[in-house]
Amino acid sequence: MSLFRSNRRKLLVQEAELIGMTIARRFTVGPEEAVYHCIARCVRRAYLYGYDSVSGRNFNHRKSWVQARLISLSRIFCIDPLGFGLMDNHLHVVLRTRPDLVEGLSNEEVAIRWLALFPPRANGARLAGEALRIYIEALANNPKRIRILRERLGSLSWFMKSVNEFIARRANREDGCKGRFWEGRFKCQQLHDEASILSCLVYVDLNPIRAGICGTPEESEFTSAYERIQAVKSGDTDGATSWLTPIQTAGGRRGFLSISTLDYLSILDATGREIKKGKRGRISPDLAPILERIGIKAERWIDTANSCSKHFGHSIGSPSALHAVAIRMGKRWLKGSKAASNMFV
Repeated sequence: MSLFRSNRRKLLVQEAELIGMTIARRFTVGPEEAVYHCIARCVRRAYLYGYDSVSGRNFNHRKSWVQARLISLSRIFCIDPLGFGLMDNHLHVVLRTRPDLVEGLSNEEVAIRWLALFPPRANGARLAGEALRIYIEALANNPKRIRILRERLGSLSWFMKSVNEFIARRANREDGCKGRFWEGRFKCQQLHDEASILSCLVYVDLNPIRAGICGTPEESEFTSAYERIQAVKSGDTDGATSWLTPIQTAGGRRGFLSISTLDYLSILDATGREIKKGKRGRISPDLAPILERIGIKAERWIDTANSCSKHFGHSIGSPSALHAVAIRMGKRWLKGSKAASNMFV
């Protein structure tokens, strides 16, 4: 019976992809450490946290809400924020799950983190002082509940829910209305190797330039590139910020690429200039060696950075990485296999 259920689940996944249906998150996000590109769009793609030319209202101040929420959650969840980009009607975040950090938390640390996210109340007021300490101890001594909360603190879905729900409620209060703010659940794509992570991060950081909102990365507020550039300008060549995961391992903090922040910004700048001028076939001579080191075909780099999201399904990576995922899911191929052969080594 278990074999029958397993085969039936694989068939359902295949059928869902073929007819364009969404796939249950448990099929695309596993318990192991991985990197994901997540996208959340406003309902009807309205400009609910940007300038709305139809109504004439400007909601740009809400972008600071989103960034502040991401910073807050990065200190509560055991999930590393690798990059982000906030547009007028959607957001991008690149996240790395860290099951090792989740397992390393004590029961008391789990309780403290969870209660920082959802503060306990009594008679309408938040608990504090001795009352809060007693509540934390009681929660920490409840192993069944702690097991559930520990899982949630490492959950991609709970992280995105905690971003989207918070912003939706706050925006609705400001507008004096009820109803949806986001288009249902967020879109999620797993990034399987350095090449796909770099491609996706450049894609996310260049979004404001592609949209004509600004002309350079150093003007692209509310992106991870802008945050790292500000850190470099302040004298930190590692581009380390207080909350974003460093690009390369530095100061005891584990990075996610084998290139430095300055190398990354050089790639970003060169790619941005090519895309802006429409010279899709010309790559900066300084760019090719760096790309070849991490397994990207230099001649296809602009195409990769410009469309790495739309050519793939729930997984982005090299042909071998996608093949391994397909085998694990009991499939012969995944959406994006042809694109992967064109883009990655």
